[in-house]
Amino acid sequence: MLVESKRLAGGLGVVRQGTRTATAPAAPAGFVPFYRSAIDPLYSYLANRCSSVAEVEDLVQECFAAVIVATDNGTAEAMSMPWLMRVARNKLIDHYRREKVRRIRLPLLRGDLVDEVTLWHGEASREAARESLAALAPDHRAVLVLRHLDGLSVPEIAQLIGKSIHATESVLARARVAFKREFVEVTRD
Repeated sequence: MLVESKRLAGGLGVVRQGTRTATAPAAPAGFVPFYRSAIDPLYSYLANRCSSVAEVEDLVQECFAAVIVATDNGTAEAMSMPWLMRVARNKLIDHYRREKVRRIRLPLLRGDLVDEVTLWHGEASREAARESLAALAPDHRAVLVLRHLDGLSVPEIAQLIGKSIHATESVLARARVAFKREFVEVTRD
């Protein structure tokens, strides 16, 4: 859901989303240089964790909108990379939660597991890993990304997703099994 925006001479933008029209605040001083330096790392971070370009673009837009709002509210660190990446992580978790509610879970794929050691070589296996990750349920994808890509501990993940440590360990174990099955299935095709 990308929002169309046009900047006016007075610094305010007119935002149209569906049939609604609202006035957006002007970009704070220093925003444009910050945006230029932050867009590539932010986009890369989200692109490696989302299953579609549209999702990435929506989340990037939400992150930069949060920067503008926070700056307007007096949050001094809003135009810093650590703050922006923390916002991105939180927006990603919220996205996974929304997606979980919308998505109907697919039954686990059947099939014999092949020797996965031989599968983890080259660019083809990287692409297969991305496809496999994208095919997982949102909660499974979220915990795997937070654990293995972001390097968070199980207690940190539990706090972020709002579950107990034991429940988070269970979700993580099920996610690993689901990922392994999906990865084997993708590499067989």
